[in-house]
Amino acid sequence: MRRRSEKFQVLSVAPPLRSLELVKPRRNYHLFFGGFFTLFLFCGLCLIFLPWQQTARGTGRVIAYSPNDRQQEISAPVEGRIAKWHVVEGSKVREGDLIVELTDNDPEILERLRQERDALAKRVMAAEAAVETSRINLDRQNF
Repeated sequence: MRRRSEKFQVLSVAPPLRSLELVKPRRNYHLFFGGFFTLFLFCGLCLIFLPWQQTARGTGRVIAYSPNDRQQEISAPVEGRIAKWHVVEGSKVREGDLIVELTDNDPEILERLRQERDALAKRVMAAEAAVETSRINLDRQNF
């Protein structure tokens, strides 16, 4: 039995291992990571306790621009000016519904268009007459 106690005494009196002393971290690392942990903890607490709402209170009234005051693009086959709106912003329209009335920039356009139509009709009649005359001449030459 005595041997066991001696063995125990020898182990308890053993000098500390020198290799563990060589791998101990330096004090700078403790300070750096301690500061980093403190900063992380502080940011977490700030996120928990600071309010996330971003609101502003005030008094007054809200004014929206009238559709007549805003610039709007409309395309039409003829040029002109808007005489009257038949819809307002947000209105539902179907195909064929009247949206706006246009007035022509040239008040004499209908008369000019009638004159152009009549002139073209006369040219077509003259061309048909020329074709008929050519047919008659060809028929005479063939006999």
